[in-house]
Amino acid sequence: MGSNQLSKIDLDTRPEAFFHAELTKQTSALPEVVEFYLVKMLSDRARSQTNAGGQNFLEVLDQPLALLYQQAEQADSPHREVELFRQVGDTSLFVCSFFRDFFRRKTYSREYFRDLGQVSYRRASDALNGRSGVHAVLTDIYDELSERFHSVVEVLSEVATGLQGYTEQEAAADQPDADRCIPKLHLVRS
Repeated sequence: MGSNQLSKIDLDTRPEAFFHAELTKQTSALPEVVEFYLVKMLSDRARSQTNAGGQNFLEVLDQPLALLYQQAEQADSPHREVELFRQVGDTSLFVCSFFRDFFRRKTYSREYFRDLGQVSYRRASDALNGRSGVHAVLTDIYDELSERFHSVVEVLSEVATGLQGYTEQEAAADQPDADRCIPKLHLVRS
């Protein structure tokens, strides 16, 4: 069984182990808590087609993130504000890293998503600033993701490139119309 097959099995059955191994291969020197956050975010995407709010991930992509950002600014509770800013940050990070071709057909650029994600993580961190316990840890995570957004995108792009190696054949066999998709992450756009 080749290494691609081992990766496929790990992604299908144990996405946390797969993504942890992929992130460990990178020389990013991310703090452990940030790596854990990224592994969880990627694993959640691999397991489900919906986000924490119950929306299909592709529906989130069809909704302008600027509107979601605006909802975060107008949130009626600090918890909702943090959740929405985190969602904008996570979505921006994921799209910038895994869907480079997505921007070819759009009027906005990858840089727009990068800036929006970076600012969203900063706003989530600011909303949690001064709190203790798990909130303090999340503040640190969002700070780090905001400060190093561009380098984290590059790290996750390398993970995406590794996934492309064994998913392109599956995409061609299972979805001939898919363009550079990640079928195991259930993110095929038609």
